[in-house]
Amino acid sequence: MGQPHPSTPDQRERYATHLLAHQGQYGVVSALSRATGISRPTLYAWRARAQQAIHHAFSPPPAPPSVCPSLERQVLTLLTAAHASSRGMQTCFETFTLQGISLATITAILHEAEQRALAWFETHVPPSVRALAFDEIYANARDAASLNVVDCHGGAVWGCEGPLPVDSDTWTLLLWELEARQVRCGRVVLDGGKAMLAACRQALPEVVVQHDQWHVLHACSKHQARLTRHLTTLEGKTRVVARQAARVAAGQKPKGRNPQTDVAEHGAAVTQARRVVGDVRYLMQEVHCLLDVVVLDGRGLLDALQRQGELEAALALLGEVGTSSAGGLQSEVQQIGRRLTDSLPGLLTFVEGVEQVQQGLRCVLPCEQQALLSTTLPPVGANTPKSTSPISSSTSPVLSIVKARPIPRPPLRPGFGWGVFVRPEPSHAVTATRWRAWCMLGLHPKEADNGQQRPSETRSPGSAA
Repeated sequence: MGQPHPSTPDQRERYATHLLAHQGQYGVVSALSRATGISRPTLYAWRARAQQAIHHAFSPPPAPPSVCPSLERQVLTLLTAAHASSRGMQTCFETFTLQGISLATITAILHEAEQRALAWFETHVPPSVRALAFDEIYANARDAASLNVVDCHGGAVWGCEGPLPVDSDTWTLLLWELEARQVRCGRVVLDGGKAMLAACRQALPEVVVQHDQWHVLHACSKHQARLTRHLTTLEGKTRVVARQAARVAAGQKPKGRNPQTDVAEHGAAVTQARRVVGDVRYLMQEVHCLLDVVVLDGRGLLDALQRQGELEAALALLGEVGTSSAGGLQSEVQQIGRRLTDSLPGLLTFVEGVEQVQQGLRCVLPCEQQALLSTTLPPVGANTPKSTSPISSSTSPVLSIVKARPIPRPPLRPGFGWGVFVRPEPSHAVTATRWRAWCMLGLHPKEADNGQQRPSETRSPGSAA
């Protein structure tokens, strides 16, 4: 293996320049080789490398690949709709179009689209006041996240920075940058993060803060899952307890470290667990419905006070379910109640806007007709023809608020529901199933026992939010 010559880069540069300047003259390479002690092949190699570098420096850049609009649209569609990677796009083109596309072409298309999008966001800001959602997306590093600001109605991403440290100062700088770009917001939706909440109080003190329902209900669903697993565990031990009781009855010693041999006690525990799981599931379904944008029951369209009363009744019933539960179940139910109680004020900040729309429509549509309109409206985003009715301009706010077709639901009745459910009368063997049936049908327990039924709207089994 040859050894490199012990010369400096400056010396090699002078030697190569001298050789290029006297190229074609006889004896120049031999004379320089004798003077410096460098072999002639090495000098020839340095001269060729220098000549190639000069040629590359003064050659015109290669022409960019020509991209037709249809190819650009196909690449961007694969990116936005299929979330395909660059090599995934190559595979799709080779499979479906039998044509190859280079990674350089794909990268150039994506880079140009990114620059156009950034330029558009810098020069186009929404003229109206928007509702913005703040979110933190974490990757492998848990001490940094991507901070995102998304338009709740249009889905436009007005801010995306990171990965950055998640603290109030970083969020405040991002909010100041949005304010400098003239992005105005009248409402922000948060997931409960303390850093973004502190930044909103500092940079946007007058803006209404709405807590995200999904995170709260998802946390409650975790406690419900623990309740269900506890019930499944108890039901799985039923046969074991029966076998242990049979061994004791036969005069044998039960097996295991802490054997349970009382079949009646175990059956009572299973029954209580089933009751608690069923009651919590039903009450959480009610909370889901009451947190919807438009809420209907037998009385019609609920206003803000009626919605608040129904939620307080559901939370009170949930508290009594926790009080009457066993140790492990009681803790889970109480944690659900505490989380909902603490988050309820932030979850209901949207109700004021819905109430204003309902009040504004009363001069055109009475409450009964508003309820009928809410049950017949399709979900937002459906292809509905434009109305030519003279009241279409008055009812247009409803189209932007109703996010799904609500299902009429019976009101919770604290007058008899709480007492009968938690403290049953001696003449009524109240179970969770009967209690839910009474609430769904709008029947008092005594009326149900006497066979006196009154007409009421029933709730569909699939009406859970």
